[in-house]
Amino acid sequence: MEEGHSTGHTKLHYTGIGMNSHLNIESKRDYRSILLSYRRYNKLSQGEKNQFNLDCLNHPPRIWQIALFLTKVYHIKFNRILFKKAYDFLDDFGEASLKFQNQVNIPDKYTIRELQWELWKPLSQYKIRDKYAYFMTNRKLDSEIWVYPIRFSDNYETSKKGKYQSYTEMMGKLGFPGLTKISYSDEH
Repeated sequence: MEEGHSTGHTKLHYTGIGMNSHLNIESKRDYRSILLSYRRYNKLSQGEKNQFNLDCLNHPPRIWQIALFLTKVYHIKFNRILFKKAYDFLDDFGEASLKFQNQVNIPDKYTIRELQWELWKPLSQYKIRDKYAYFMTNRKLDSEIWVYPIRFSDNYETSKKGKYQSYTEMMGKLGFPGLTKISYSDEH
């Protein structure tokens, strides 16, 4: 008999994380815990943190958040397979965002902590370059606009060179739903 964990309406099994699995984000609390995943990261052992830090560089922050949420839901130790499994649950997170986005109020200080953990920088500390797109907050937090410090291509000429990802590939994988926007360098 497999060990499992009951999350209310469904019985989840450790080996049940697969292509046909769904991540049931049924409460505002679950949704909030995904958005504030730095808290879960702080509870990892030092060995798990080291493994996470090595593996997270190849994945966008939303995948980090879902992978950490999986450790909570399944009560398992962090491992690199969770990053790959997290991609299967992006649509489930998108559905939860539509459901809970305007119902979950997160104070700015916690939002800033999460953005810092996801490597976002205040706009005053980052130079915006021409001909690129950036993800930014759509309002000031602690009197600063925050920017994700990676350039994305915003036109066909730049994207066909292959050096920069198109911003459309990262939509839904960065920042807070309803708080972040795509900003083009020619707007500044």
